[in-house]
Amino acid sequence: MNTEFGIFIVEDKTLTRLALEIMIKNNGFAFIGSEPTAEKAYELISENKSKVDLVLVDINLAGENDGFWLGKKLKDLEIPFVIITAYNDSKTLQGIIRSGAETHIMKPFVETNVITNIKLILEKYAKKDEEPDFIYIKSNRNKIKIDLKKVHFVKSEGNYIILFYDDQNYILRNSIPKFLEENTRDYLVRTHRRYIINLSRIDQFNSKEIVIKDEIIPISGSFKDHFNSRWSEIEKSNR
Repeated sequence: MNTEFGIFIVEDKTLTRLALEIMIKNNGFAFIGSEPTAEKAYELISENKSKVDLVLVDINLAGENDGFWLGKKLKDLEIPFVIITAYNDSKTLQGIIRSGAETHIMKPFVETNVITNIKLILEKYAKKDEEPDFIYIKSNRNKIKIDLKKVHFVKSEGNYIILFYDDQNYILRNSIPKFLEENTRDYLVRTHRRYIINLSRIDQFNSKEIVIKDEIIPISGSFKDHFNSRWSEIEKSNR
């Protein structure tokens, strides 16, 4: 079953929308919702971002904006999408390519085709999540490859930062703001002027501090809202 993989439908034809909803539910995916307009769909998807893994989008929609407009918004949200269309002319196909869609599905569609495409995208992103996130850091005169996902937290010490890794620590000449700018990741969050933490490595926390590998890491007022927001997204995705 794929009930953790959430799908949202944007289609202005009621019967088509219902047919897709039934397909999604019958094949074990989580149906998050549907809308006939791009504007309302964008609003709902933004509010439920942590639950939406894929959006099926028709090009021609009710309302002011079309599916390509929504596609641009979904790219900003980093949510993959599939274009649904009854047109296969050159202009439409070029638009689909430029939109950054994962693929497109022609109408009238066949259930096996729809579900196969969804499963291929699911497999693609599942593998992406499992892949290591390698970066190179400079230690003395050498470049060392490390998996950033295995960094528990980063701590500032004067003009240097320390990367607390799985089995050892690395000392780099860098600053907390610069390191985070160079290595922006969803799972890396700044909680204090001296600390960046890996959300997946938290052992315990309360409103004032986080514990990782026996290190007590403060949550300062400047970064509390951002940390709480990121943690809320994780909790929603695990429900």
